Amino acid sequence: MKQEANEELYVRSGAMVPAAAAAFEEGFMAQSLEKQIAHCDHYELAAYLKKWLPGHQPILEAGCGSGRWVAWFLKNGWSTTGLDWSEKLCERARRFIPGTRFEAGDMRNMPFDDGEFGAIVSLGAIEHTPEGPMRSLREYFRVLRPGGIAIITVPYLGLARRWSRFINIPKNMISRNLILRRLLGKEMGIRRFREAEQETLRGYAGDFIISERGWDFYQYSFSKGQMRVFFTRPGLR
Repeated sequence: MKQEANEELYVRSGAMVPAAAAAFEEGFMAQSLEKQIAHCDHYELAAYLKKWLPGHQPILEAGCGSGRWVAWFLKNGWSTTGLDWSEKLCERARRFIPGTRFEAGDMRNMPFDDGEFGAIVSLGAIEHTPEGPMRSLREYFRVLRPGGIAIITVPYLGLARRWSRFINIPKNMISRNLILRRLLGKEMGIRRFREAEQETLRGYAGDFIISERGWDFYQYSFSKGQMRVFFTRPGLR
């Protein structure tokens, strides 16, 4: 039963859901939504959002998670829609945050019309798909109206994160060693690290996690140069 429950977290409508999405669902459901919304006022980009979003409505939050930012936008009087893969999170948000729209769906294939939104807010979402962010960014471009804006955050591959990744190479090699994991009695799962790695983009900084299922991709960190390239391909500037 435990294995079956774990597998259910990873499969939606016959498609694999990134391990990060399952982890976020569990984490968000464990927290009070009221407290999550209250924390939005203290977020470092709150002032920036207040500056840019009022003149670019309606707003779509792509990868809205618990719906906390949709609620915060609504509190500021802005027309907002939330999209997240998790029907469980969307259902809770609909009950707790009346007066707005939540859709359960995939950022890479969104259930919205061309040019439907004046702004897209995507905070820590596009880095979690193994094939990279391009499918999501193309969809963002499609649903944005001409002159619309997108506010997107990703983990930054700056000097500190590069150094951290370098010094953790020995630790990662040990944690991914099948023989050592068996000797130490660590969780194994059915997926090996090499299987998860083969699904990802070569030459990009990826992070992986392990659970009962085995190894899974978690997220990328991107440099400024990489993000500039990603933005220009669908036509964003």
